[in-house]
Amino acid sequence: MNRSVIFILCCTFIFRVGENYACNSSNVFSDKVARCIDLVYKLESKNCFDGELLIAQGDQILVHMRSKDVENCSENGENAQFMIGSLATQFTAVALFTALYTTCAGSEKERVLRVIERLQQPLIVFLPENDLIWSDNASEWSYAVTLYHLLTHTSGIMNPLCLPLEEKKRRGVLEYCNRPQSAAENIKNMAGTPLLFYPGSDYFYSHVGYALVAKVIERITGTAFAEYLQETIFSPLDLNSTSHPQHGLSAYLRKTSHPYLMQEFIYDRFSDGIMLQEPSLEILFDIANAIGSGEIISSVKDLWRWQKELHSKKSILPSELYNLFIRPEKNESGCGIFNKNGTLFYTGKIGFYTSLTLYKPDEDISFIVMCHSDYNEEQFFEICDNLDSDLMKTLPDPVERLKEIQKIVNYVYPCRRGAEPIIDSIYQELIC
Repeated sequence: MNRSVIFILCCTFIFRVGENYACNSSNVFSDKVARCIDLVYKLESKNCFDGELLIAQGDQILVHMRSKDVENCSENGENAQFMIGSLATQFTAVALFTALYTTCAGSEKERVLRVIERLQQPLIVFLPENDLIWSDNASEWSYAVTLYHLLTHTSGIMNPLCLPLEEKKRRGVLEYCNRPQSAAENIKNMAGTPLLFYPGSDYFYSHVGYALVAKVIERITGTAFAEYLQETIFSPLDLNSTSHPQHGLSAYLRKTSHPYLMQEFIYDRFSDGIMLQEPSLEILFDIANAIGSGEIISSVKDLWRWQKELHSKKSILPSELYNLFIRPEKNESGCGIFNKNGTLFYTGKIGFYTSLTLYKPDEDISFIVMCHSDYNEEQFFEICDNLDSDLMKTLPDPVERLKEIQKIVNYVYPCRRGAEPIIDSIYQELIC
């Protein structure tokens, strides 16, 4: 039998429904949430999802689904782990708030006010000219970009992968994902590059910005970033399936420190869009390249606990800092989280892992989606590079050009497997 067909058969869904979901009238939620749950079941019946999904209200699980391979990775699938991609920025943002707060003196009110002040200070205050993070001299934009700009992706700092094709080749960016690269190397790639826009005037996702935040945390606390996360967040909250590996491809981590990390799979979005294959090592993503923005491994249950403590119980940050954390700026972006009309959500992607967390405060509803299959991004970037050249004359602004490219590609080549169909359905029902 064809190996891809075997993978498909192995990923047939097993799902669990919270026993009170259908019969307990105490579950009160909107028609939108009910429709979303129905859509999840319909998508599940098509066997188009490879991973784990949880929907809960308060402390009660309404829906809990696992694909068969997740169920089989350990006893009842309880220990299954995934790389969470950009969901890690929430942890990084909270870690920075905590580091600033705990290193200030005075009453709670005084410390909160001091944190708010420090978030508005430029990066150069925390990473001065002589800091080792700068290869030669500090970047010019370090005098204008504040910590708050970095947290809300309004700094204007570009990502290496968004550089023009020839510039990426010159800097060796095309091969940087599958080999470990330090935060200093990532920052060096962008240090001499002009900002896309004046800080605070627009939104553009920047993982380099969060690498800088991680370094600021280390300078403030005198503790390695991974160690600080473990001591201040993971251990106190009993997030026992959550960790911060220093480096490694998923294939390496599965064989060494993380045996319950789900294996990545790939499909061809631009042809059949359904057959799963095992990706080659050359196109896997080394987690070392995502410090601050994607280097965390976690589980669905841990992320649910994280959401409850952060949003429902509000036990992690003082109320004023929590409100600042979720306050929407450009593109409805808070600090590692989007806030659209009160609905709090974020998506993550790293390698072929895709994820979503969503919280509706008015109904105390949590959605957690973790997936370990995705399309081949190399093909995606090749198509995007070709479109970029075609659109250069009509759309000189690189940010607007990238937005248009994403619209075109998503329309012509819609995702038919992985997390995207479910995430899109949740987005359309609960966010738009």
